[in-house]
Amino acid sequence: MRALATLALGALATPALAAPTLTDGIYSCTLDGAPLGQIRIVAETYQGVAVGGTFGAAEMYITMDPDRIEWLGGLGLLDQQGYRVDHTTITGIGGRPGFEITLLKPDQSDFVTATCTL
Repeated sequence: MRALATLALGALATPALAAPTLTDGIYSCTLDGAPLGQIRIVAETYQGVAVGGTFGAAEMYITMDPDRIEWLGGLGLLDQQGYRVDHTTITGIGGRPGFEITLLKPDQSDFVTATCTL
């Protein structure tokens, strides 16, 4: 039983099964074409823009499946504006690294999608 568990953990660590990470940089996010804010990615951490235009504290993120992101903390202005993250999908928009954040509107009436590109 122990050997089987060790074998299973070893398989999860193989490069073929490793989840992708985002390209380091500052991603500009828009909602319906209007600027929404920025998110800085460095390795497996991110920082959302806080009020006043400064980046907040670094938080961790993880990638799930081949293209989903789980933010392990807040997203700065998105949180402050009352949006709630439903899910985030890694995309390659126009050949540029990016992701789309599906958000629940502050009044909880509908979902909208913010597009973030490097």
